[in-house]
Amino acid sequence: MGAKRKRTKATFAEPRREVNSINFSRDARLLALGGYANGRGFAKVRDLANGQIRTNRFGSDVSALDFSPDGKRLVVGTDKGQIVILPLQAH
Repeated sequence: MGAKRKRTKATFAEPRREVNSINFSRDARLLALGGYANGRGFAKVRDLANGQIRTNRFGSDVSALDFSPDGKRLVVGTDKGQIVILPLQAH
Protein backbone atom coordinates (compact mmCIF):
# COMPACT_ATOMS: atom_id res chain seq x y z
CA MET A 1 0.00 0.00 0.00
CA GLY A 2 1.55 3.30 -1.11
CA ALA A 3 1.71 6.43 0.97
CA LYS A 4 -0.86 9.12 0.25
CA ARG A 5 0.50 12.21 -1.43
CA LYS A 6 -0.38 15.53 0.12
CA ARG A 7 -1.59 18.22 -2.24
CA THR A 8 -1.15 21.88 -1.46
CA LYS A 9 -4.51 23.65 -1.64
CA ALA A 10 -3.33 27.15 -0.74
CA THR A 11 -0.28 29.08 0.37
CA PHE A 12 0.03 32.45 2.06
CA ALA A 13 3.28 34.35 1.59
CA GLU A 14 3.78 36.55 4.65
CA PRO A 15 7.34 37.09 5.88
CA ARG A 16 7.97 36.89 9.64
CA ARG A 17 4.48 35.66 10.46
CA GLU A 18 2.96 33.96 13.45
CA VAL A 19 -0.21 32.01 12.68
CA ASN A 20 -2.59 31.59 15.61
CA SER A 21 -5.79 30.40 13.96
CA ILE A 22 -6.80 28.63 10.77
CA ASN A 23 -10.28 27.55 9.73
CA PHE A 24 -12.23 26.28 6.72
CA SER A 25 -15.73 27.47 5.93
CA ARG A 26 -18.45 24.81 6.29
CA ASP A 27 -18.56 24.28 2.52
CA ALA A 28 -14.72 24.04 2.43
CA ARG A 29 -14.51 26.71 -0.28
CA LEU A 30 -12.85 29.36 1.92
CA LEU A 31 -9.78 29.13 4.12
CA ALA A 32 -9.17 31.73 6.82
CA LEU A 33 -5.84 32.37 8.52
CA GLY A 34 -5.18 34.76 11.40
CA GLY A 35 -2.13 35.86 13.33
CA TYR A 36 0.58 38.49 13.50
CA ALA A 37 3.05 39.65 10.84
CA ASN A 38 5.24 42.66 10.17
CA GLY A 39 4.14 44.44 13.34
CA ARG A 40 0.37 44.05 12.79
CA GLY A 41 -2.36 41.49 13.21
CA PHE A 42 -3.94 40.00 10.09
CA ALA A 43 -6.89 37.92 8.96
CA LYS A 44 -6.72 36.48 5.45
CA VAL A 45 -9.46 34.65 3.60
CA ARG A 46 -8.63 32.68 0.49
CA ASP A 47 -11.20 31.45 -1.98
CA LEU A 48 -9.87 28.00 -2.86
CA ALA A 49 -11.79 27.88 -6.16
CA ASN A 50 -10.30 31.01 -7.73
CA GLY A 51 -7.30 31.80 -5.52
CA GLN A 52 -8.46 35.28 -4.52
CA ILE A 53 -7.15 36.47 -1.15
CA ARG A 54 -8.77 39.14 1.00
CA THR A 55 -6.59 40.61 3.77
CA ASN A 56 -7.73 42.62 6.79
CA ARG A 57 -5.16 44.25 9.08
CA PHE A 58 -5.54 44.89 12.80
CA GLY A 59 -3.57 46.86 15.36
CA SER A 60 -3.06 43.79 17.52
CA ASP A 61 -2.48 40.06 17.16
CA VAL A 62 -5.41 38.04 15.74
CA SER A 63 -5.82 35.18 18.20
CA ALA A 64 -8.99 33.48 16.92
CA LEU A 65 -11.30 33.44 13.91
CA ASP A 66 -14.28 31.48 12.64
CA PHE A 67 -16.91 31.61 9.91
CA SER A 68 -20.54 32.27 10.72
CA PRO A 69 -22.78 29.21 10.17
CA ASP A 70 -24.11 30.69 6.90
CA GLY A 71 -20.56 31.49 5.67
CA LYS A 72 -21.38 35.15 5.03
CA ARG A 73 -19.23 36.59 7.82
CA LEU A 74 -15.89 36.02 9.49
CA VAL A 75 -15.65 36.65 13.24
CA VAL A 76 -12.19 37.75 14.35
CA GLY A 77 -10.88 38.07 17.91
CA THR A 78 -7.68 39.87 18.88
CA ASP A 79 -5.39 39.50 21.88
CA LYS A 80 -6.61 42.93 23.09
CA GLY A 81 -10.18 41.63 23.48
CA GLN A 82 -11.51 43.22 20.28
CA ILE A 83 -14.13 41.24 18.34
CA VAL A 84 -14.75 42.20 14.72
CA ILE A 85 -17.37 40.76 12.37
CA LEU A 86 -16.30 41.03 8.74
CA PRO A 87 -18.79 40.59 5.90
CA LEU A 88 -17.62 38.25 3.15
CA GLN A 89 -18.56 38.54 -0.50
CA ALA A 90 -20.87 35.90 -1.84
CA HIS A 91 -18.92 32.91 -3.14
